[in-house]
Amino acid sequence: MTCSLDTPIGAVAGSIDASPYGFALVVGPGRTLLGRLRRSNLVAADPQTHAEDVMDPGPSTVRADLSVDELRQRLDKRDLKTAVVSTPEGKLIGVVTRAALGSA
Repeated sequence: MTCSLDTPIGAVAGSIDASPYGFALVVGPGRTLLGRLRRSNLVAADPQTHAEDVMDPGPSTVRADLSVDELRQRLDKRDLKTAVVSTPEGKLIGVVTRAALGSA
């Protein structure tokens, strides 16, 4: 799920709650990744607050050319369930889950 900087968080709260990831990614023109909007960012915020005002800017990402084994190790080392995948230019490609990588 993605939203823009000026999206009111009330407009995405339901989608974030329903998401298996628990967040939305904030993107700019050309799907440039700008931030992550977590469930926890929404708790005390007014529903009319824009995503830009409560997002976590510059989320960590991985590149698409990372091997499955390297990605699995990175997720395990940091005890993460997901990784955001982007191009070297910062364009969002998608999200990969630890479960999708399997345990091989």
